[in-house]
Amino acid sequence: MSYPDFQKALKVTKDTKHLELQQIPLFDTALQPYQILVKVIAAGVNHVDNKILDNGWATEGTGFGVTTSGIVLEIGQKVTRFQKGDTISSFQFGADAENKDQGSFQEYTKVLESQSIRFELKSFGSGDLVPYGPIDTFEKAAAFTNVIITNGIALYHQFQAINNGKKKTILIYGGSTGVGEFAVQYSHYIGWRVIAIASSGHHERLKKEGADVLLTYHSDNLAQDIKDLNEDIDFAYVTNGGEKALKEVYDALPLNKKIKLESIDYPNIDFITDKNPNIEFGYTRAFTSHGQKVKFKNFEFEPYPGTLESIKKWINIVEELHKEGFLQTREIRIIPAGLNGVSTALKLLKDGAARERLVVRVDKAD
Repeated sequence: MSYPDFQKALKVTKDTKHLELQQIPLFDTALQPYQILVKVIAAGVNHVDNKILDNGWATEGTGFGVTTSGIVLEIGQKVTRFQKGDTISSFQFGADAENKDQGSFQEYTKVLESQSIRFELKSFGSGDLVPYGPIDTFEKAAAFTNVIITNGIALYHQFQAINNGKKKTILIYGGSTGVGEFAVQYSHYIGWRVIAIASSGHHERLKKEGADVLLTYHSDNLAQDIKDLNEDIDFAYVTNGGEKALKEVYDALPLNKKIKLESIDYPNIDFITDKNPNIEFGYTRAFTSHGQKVKFKNFEFEPYPGTLESIKKWINIVEELHKEGFLQTREIRIIPAGLNGVSTALKLLKDGAARERLVVRVDKAD
């Protein structure tokens, strides 16, 4: 199959704080054994994109964007779960200094089989709002894959969240975030007791999705509110809120048992002076889901041991959940103007002006 000599792609600028749409030579389309060449249809725009730019983590010229959906064009020689013509949704490693061709904000991209999910997808017909429902469009898939991969590391790998008849209790701070909402649904699905912390406007929905107990962020003493529940908490999961949220949850956890505390928002608990020896803290980074370290400009993220093996098993579980109709996404807003719409989406996220998950249609004219 022949491909164009050039493609449009968003690349990190020299100041590492912005993205620029460029016409660049198409990368070498030869594939490593477990790689897949994809024609990108839609790409998700996520809070982590702003985080990378705001902190200057990326290096000049790297690709960008972490969630992709599209059509399989070619497969590596060891790929077994996909074939040409399949529709696919993948997590990627945009801004990885050692893999500058990575990223979802381009017309063609390479993805890894182990970070990819096979969905039967079509394009959403018209309009800019895709309603709540099953993952059946490129836009929904592009908005959801990072949620799946992140929870694969935190819930499945770190918390060993499987349906094995064992009743556990999980505290989820940020129950209304994309990651947190899925965690509520899945934890309920496998029979765990769920305590969710979110703004009160989300409580009714989260209760329907499986939350047994609901608390609000907006409390004068959230740590005490959690303690007053007198719940036997096994796992705590902080999906947003930064240092403040992490400290509130940490201070509320029981002292008399081993508890795993996982954060996807803040990297450490160095700021906590009075450490509880029974709390095992971890920092989930979806970038490491391929089981390798990821290098940004000034630092690296190391994967948890066994991450790749767990993610492979988790993807199989997710695909079965999809067949059962379990996977549902919240409303999706499609930002117009193709790749030129990414900057608009990033601003909406930064300003807190988007309740929906945001995507761009990469295959549409800019």
